[in-house]
Amino acid sequence: ELQDFAFVASHDLQEPLRKIRAFGERLERHAGDLNSAARDDLTRINAAAARMQTLIENLLSFSQVNTRGRPFVRVDLNQIVAVVLEDLSERVLTSQAHLDVATLPVIDGDPTQLRQVMQNLIGNALKFSAANRAPLVRIQWTPAELRGQPAVAVSVVDNGIGFDQKHQERIFAPFQRLHTTTEYPGTGIGLAIVRRIVQRHQGRIDAHGQPGLGATFTLILPER
Repeated sequence: ELQDFAFVASHDLQEPLRKIRAFGERLERHAGDLNSAARDDLTRINAAAARMQTLIENLLSFSQVNTRGRPFVRVDLNQIVAVVLEDLSERVLTSQAHLDVATLPVIDGDPTQLRQVMQNLIGNALKFSAANRAPLVRIQWTPAELRGQPAVAVSVVDNGIGFDQKHQERIFAPFQRLHTTTEYPGTGIGLAIVRRIVQRHQGRIDAHGQPGLGATFTLILPER
């Protein structure tokens, strides 16, 4: 019921928000007729509306993990990571990041959702980088076991700002953030979506961090 509520609420909020953004953009065309205080207010309105739209879209994604998921097929994780790194190529170049990617396995899964998982984890590794060193991101894997069945443990390891281990559960909760949006932009729902997708794949995700040294996120997923 909560999942249905999230979907309906998010969907119904879209239309009035679209109107707010449309009127805000219309007013911007007349910004020259406003004084500086009014222009500042208008900028704040439009920025808040844009952020709200992003939050709603993320909430919709969170509520649709199970209802909009595709059937599982054989998925080559090498291809998934290659597409993600292509999408993130500008950020990799700008941050002068070094990526060390192992040859990854093939598993059963939803390719679209697994791409979203890797996009969030690698994107976070680049975003939460330390100020005094270039990002180093390693993607590696080892064979594992899950409920007595063959599985894979895929890890995304970085040398970024890390986190205190006491926040291990908090970082997977929707809209929970350890930093302000001024420090690091985002809505705080990316890891919640990651965990939800991993659960749909009957797997689990572990997180380990050390403040100032980096973080490791490990996906343990069934081979089949």
